[in-house]
Amino acid sequence: MKSISKIIPFILFFAFADCFAQSNDLHYEQVATAQGLSQLSVKSIVQDYQGFMWFCTDDGLNRFDGYSCKVYSYNPNDTNGIQNNLITSICEDGYKNLWVGTQGGGLYKYNREKDKFIFFDLDSAGVSKNTDLVYTLYSKGKYLWIGTREGGIVKLNLETEKVENYINSSNGLKTNFVTNICSDHNGNIWVGTSNEGLFKFSNVENKFPDIYNYFEKTQIFSATIDSDGSAWISTPNEIKKLNPKFGVVKTYSYFEKVDEKLKPGTVHYVYADTIRKTIWAAASGNLLKYDSAKDEFLPFEIDNVNIFAKSILRTLYFSNDQNILWVGSISDGAYKIDLSQSRFYNFLNDSHIGVTAPGMAILEDKEGYFWTGTFGSGLFRLDSNKNIIKAFHQIDLSKKIYVYCLMEDNEGNIWYGTVLNGLFKYDKKTKTTTAYNTQNSKLNSRGISYLYQDKEKNIWAGTHGVGLFKYNKETDDFANTNNNDELGYQISAKGITCIYNDSRGNLWIATDSKGIDKIDTKTGRFINYSNNNENGLSHNYVTTIKEDSKNNLWLGTYGGGLNKFNYETESFTYYTTNEGLPNNTVYAIEEDNSGELWISTNNGISRFNPVKEIFTNFSTQDGLAYKEFVQNAAYKTIAGEIIFGSINGFISFDPAKFSDRNIDYKIVTTGFTIGNKPVPIGNDSKLEKNIIVADKLSLNYLDNVFEFEFAALNFDMQRSLKYAYKLENFDDNWIITTPDKRFATYTNLDPGEYNFKVKVVDRSGNFSNNEASIFLTISPPFWLTWWFNLVVGSLIALGLFSIYKYRINRILELERLRVKIASDLHDEVGSTLTKVSMRAQMLEMQINGEKESKNLKRIAEQAREAVSTMQDIVWAIDSRNDGLNNLIYKMKDIAFSVLTEKNIKVNFSVSGLDSDEKLNLETRQNLYLILKESVHNIMKHSDATEVNISITNTDKFLTMIIADNGKRYEQKEHHTGQGLRNIEMRAKKIKAICEFKNENGFIVIVKAPPIS
Repeated sequence: MKSISKIIPFILFFAFADCFAQSNDLHYEQVATAQGLSQLSVKSIVQDYQGFMWFCTDDGLNRFDGYSCKVYSYNPNDTNGIQNNLITSICEDGYKNLWVGTQGGGLYKYNREKDKFIFFDLDSAGVSKNTDLVYTLYSKGKYLWIGTREGGIVKLNLETEKVENYINSSNGLKTNFVTNICSDHNGNIWVGTSNEGLFKFSNVENKFPDIYNYFEKTQIFSATIDSDGSAWISTPNEIKKLNPKFGVVKTYSYFEKVDEKLKPGTVHYVYADTIRKTIWAAASGNLLKYDSAKDEFLPFEIDNVNIFAKSILRTLYFSNDQNILWVGSISDGAYKIDLSQSRFYNFLNDSHIGVTAPGMAILEDKEGYFWTGTFGSGLFRLDSNKNIIKAFHQIDLSKKIYVYCLMEDNEGNIWYGTVLNGLFKYDKKTKTTTAYNTQNSKLNSRGISYLYQDKEKNIWAGTHGVGLFKYNKETDDFANTNNNDELGYQISAKGITCIYNDSRGNLWIATDSKGIDKIDTKTGRFINYSNNNENGLSHNYVTTIKEDSKNNLWLGTYGGGLNKFNYETESFTYYTTNEGLPNNTVYAIEEDNSGELWISTNNGISRFNPVKEIFTNFSTQDGLAYKEFVQNAAYKTIAGEIIFGSINGFISFDPAKFSDRNIDYKIVTTGFTIGNKPVPIGNDSKLEKNIIVADKLSLNYLDNVFEFEFAALNFDMQRSLKYAYKLENFDDNWIITTPDKRFATYTNLDPGEYNFKVKVVDRSGNFSNNEASIFLTISPPFWLTWWFNLVVGSLIALGLFSIYKYRINRILELERLRVKIASDLHDEVGSTLTKVSMRAQMLEMQINGEKESKNLKRIAEQAREAVSTMQDIVWAIDSRNDGLNNLIYKMKDIAFSVLTEKNIKVNFSVSGLDSDEKLNLETRQNLYLILKESVHNIMKHSDATEVNISITNTDKFLTMIIADNGKRYEQKEHHTGQGLRNIEMRAKKIKAICEFKNENGFIVIVKAPPIS
């Protein structure tokens, strides 16, 4: 053991008390040709009421939605569009109209509904001098003030479109070249000129009087009025402040500053942020910000870097509701600077200590000091006063030290492991350092990967490839668990990444290749968990271990995401990029005071809600200086702040400041295409209004592929937002999409009415209350329209009615024919047969011969039978007898007339029949003939005394039963001849079932289809 007795002093490495405060951790983005900007010289900027940003360039006007630009420029085929690409100025009036000035092309008014710029002819409106060279625009109240290069200033009444021209000959304006227009809180208009200074307009005199002329013979680039009413003016070499009330002028010659950062250059634009009471100035090589405490302009830097060192800044614009400063330059496009202080703070990085040093380890000791280990720059102690960094100190170890891990033991000693120099213990009481390395200790490893003191006060040291060591306080040395049988266990792998003692008394040892080991310190039971078994670890490289306040154990892996251990089932639940984690390499885990987990990864930081299982991810767009972090470099301070080590220094933040905000998102539909082609706007087009203001669309069935594009015009958080869209009556659920896929495509929709809606989804998965929506109607082909269906339906109905009428007429004709045939048969044939029968009878009476008499008698009987048969046929044919009542009457007539002559009692019953119901000829005729045949059989061959006839109609059958009580032996012969075959034949004709039974007589059963 080698003890370093020499006291190593703390040498001040950097001692500037407010160095952390100067690192403002702001986020900025450049808008250039990559975003579709037509040209890099941005001369004027404005944000319209919808939220779009507009940039004036020397090659057209650009509308920016945060992702890309839409360019409006000169088109030879469009006589109504902008006729000059040199766009000098733009402003929006109180009526939400955009006005654009050009250099040589005059003034234009934007028709938002038609997405066109309409030329406003100032000369025709009464202006006496050429005003094509519009230099600046300003709107106040109901007036638009137009500053020109040659025509003085023009005041346009926005309600009447009447103009007044103020030129140097009559209205007190000493020059016709107007460079800038602004107003004060009293509504007074101030005008800057190219070489005659600043003028204030008198509403009473309706001119620019001499007494309100300031800075005569001075070139004014720009002017602005602050919240106190003072005017700030930029001139070629200085900034002037004017108090109009007292006439006091103060000059700020910023280029005379000794500071090298303050490069000489012209101030092109000055801007007063009246809400935050800040003055900004756009200069050559610098963005300047007024420091009221020092009463001077200082260069505005982002993370101690002047990003505008090589730029000539031309104009400024402030988005008040989003706290964003827009900067236009001459050759670098536009810049968006989010002035909202980042919630992430980067410290101990290259800008602080001079070199890029990954933050490997950090802790807060019992005295409230922070100790940090860096990769190559050694160990630092940071003095803290109410968690505000005061200074940086470094322990001088006389050589370059790569500190990898830190620990404070229960006695207040600081232990720090290195990559190449072994382990050190710093005694804060004696201010001595003890080294444990391969030369003086059994800790035979130069690379220390992790340090930990368990609940039993045992100190453990993990190494890079040599295994796990346990500290013996009595011997002041370490024992290797791999070759010490007294420990009772051997770790699965020699590469140790993390050590943790959970609330159940288990000691967990994470490795870089064999998963994780669990040791029950009470029983000595040893278990290894890996990804070799089902429900095991997601990856065998375990990077970190964390137990939360609810005693859940969480593991980070190198490539397998986040793992949660289930103590009951001894299994793991995985959370990867599929569940929302930004990257599957988890470096460190910390829990905040609300129970949420903060996870550092290879792709930013993630906040995880274990209850909802929702990840909220943060990257460089959210203010992170870096998105790649360091394994196990994490700490939660006493105050609740969380610190993660990154590839360049440390990043700290207060989780309490990350509560979800309720924001009024400016969501707009920015594009619409059919068949991947833009749709022109016009009264005869399917897009009657510009899609950014349209609320309804009418398409036809041929428009089978169309697409909406959308954007949230909240530029301060745009990159972290997602979108949710839904086409009502088509989509069942909201469809989530990312900023790089801000479009919704639909194909082959059925004709009908739909409603397209799009909302914003914040980083926590919350949907915005407001939305953009467009009502959509898809018209059907003509053959599916109501009028076509009505016409076709009417034609079909007419055709069916005609067919019906035709069939009715045919039926009537047939009925008339049947009546005629029946009448003719009755009148002619019936009469003739009757005459034959009568004459045969007369001859029979006159002839005495027995043989001749017998033949004549036979002729007379056959004639009578023919008459009877013919009467039945006539009755059946006659349509007047189609009614069911006629059938029943006919049946009763034949039954009673035939059987009663033989003294046979007849019982006739009918049930379930409607007497008005009609039967077809065939059914009526065959039912009657079946009954007639049965009656005649009974009369001729039965010795019956009683016959029961019943006709019943049900849902299943029309049943006719004819039962006599004749003797059985007498029935045998007469029921086996032609008569029964006739009955069966007639039953088949009407699709009836026929049965014959000998039960106390003879029974005929006929079951025909029911009468409905």
